[in-house]
Amino acid sequence: MGERSACAFCGGRETRPLNQYGPRCLVGDYRITTGDVENVWCVRCGLGWNRRMMDESELAAFYAGYAKKTGTVE
Repeated sequence: MGERSACAFCGGRETRPLNQYGPRCLVGDYRITTGDVENVWCVRCGLGWNRRMMDESELAAFYAGYAKKTGTVE
């Protein structure tokens, strides 16, 4: 997992936190997934992003646990 500390839009490095959770979180309807999320916003331009950049396998595992109940059995 990498970290993006500079704003991709303006290059600003001063940020403020938006929200943070990890390593476990409850998402969707009763499914638990793992992942670290640290959303921040750029003080200079206001762009928001997740500072912790998950790699492809981490993203796949994170989103695999995020689902809504559809009434079907898996």
